[in-house]
Amino acid sequence: MLFAKQNLSGPRRAVASTYNQLMRFDGETVMVTGGASGLGLATVEMVLACGGRAAIVDINEDAGNAIVARHSGTTLFVKTDVTSAIDMERAVEMTLKTFGRLRGLVCAAGIAV
Repeated sequence: MLFAKQNLSGPRRAVASTYNQLMRFDGETVMVTGGASGLGLATVEMVLACGGRAAIVDINEDAGNAIVARHSGTTLFVKTDVTSAIDMERAVEMTLKTFGRLRGLVCAAGIAV
């Protein structure tokens, strides 16, 4: 949702964006790193709302499995450490095996250094 033409002296009012209403994924699969929480989860929810499927790549197994339980058939969770090339290769392989095709990637995972 975008904010537009706000009166800065009063409360902000959300103005619905036609962009989100026009965005469609229609069965396409998007992999979202960090998809079990925060911006990643918001991305997963938007992909699903727009008719897509989401491969959730995250280290938080409990949160990831909870999302899959709510959206069975349109989501896949792969417990993954995004700093590991082997884990990421496995996540891509599982996504392709489950959904047959991968159309997009959103990198939203946070990495502690």
